[in-house]
Amino acid sequence: MSPVRIGLPKGRLRSRSSQLLQELSDREVLVEPYLLRIQDIPGLVASGALDMGVASEEWIAESRSDVVTHLDLKWYTITVSLIGHADGRPPGERGGPLVIASEYPELTRLYAQRELADRTVSILKTHGATESYVPRLAAVAVDCVETGATLRDMGLVVLDDLMTCSVMLIGRVGFDAPDDVVASAAATIGSYQLEEA
Repeated sequence: MSPVRIGLPKGRLRSRSSQLLQELSDREVLVEPYLLRIQDIPGLVASGALDMGVASEEWIAESRSDVVTHLDLKWYTITVSLIGHADGRPPGERGGPLVIASEYPELTRLYAQRELADRTVSILKTHGATESYVPRLAAVAVDCVETGATLRDMGLVVLDDLMTCSVMLIGRVGFDAPDDVVASAAATIGSYQLEEA
């Protein structure tokens, strides 16, 4: 039997990935693990480069990856939100487009089509620290919010929620997920606060 090629998140979820690797080892499950950026895992699973992976719902949705969800691991709960200043109004009425900073351009585009259809919107793609773009580089931002402490520290608030997300065990379409892999992942279920990267 070939090893299961599984993508596991590094960074803030590295200790959870290590726990899952230990569970897989304890059960003597044959795996070929890859420690990857969580953003990359859904696409690698969907393409068939990996058999399974651990990925968060926002990155599955952002990448529009066609994957099978096997289990909600509950490694964290975050909300992808539109954030801005406390007056609650997205600024940008000065005649130009409403600039939205976001690590999630696809989710932001879909949100803008649905909720801001009467506005001209420009999406500024970011790679972290998205909240720091408001208000000088962008009027508002779409970012993940866990506790809201960073927003409060910066004088920002949640203006609207796009989606609430958890971390999932996923597999490629057509791949028969081994019971031992699912059982190992189930042993790691639990809510944890994100670690500093």
